[in-house]
Amino acid sequence: MLLSVSFARFIELREAAQGEDQEGMARLFGENVLMDWNLEDADGNSIPANGDGMLAIPLDLTNLVVQHWVEEVAGVPSPLPPASGDISTLAAASTAMGTGS
Repeated sequence: MLLSVSFARFIELREAAQGEDQEGMARLFGENVLMDWNLEDADGNSIPANGDGMLAIPLDLTNLVVQHWVEEVAGVPSPLPPASGDISTLAAASTAMGTGS
């Protein structure tokens, strides 16, 4: 799945997921986010990683795929380590960037 999307595309997908047109959302997601997968139907035929494929998989799987993608894209990163009391690196960095006094 493509995790690097524009903010506009993310909003478009999120709003589509919350709206009434679930087919449109599945197609939008399949055509703009899916890159590849190895899913097969009950007969062993490959399911394409596109809008038609999103419509061919079970609803629970569709919801799971979209939910995990949204969490990955919009997720908050792990907390940063505690701040250091050593400001000498800050001073050195600002001097190196030409912003120091």
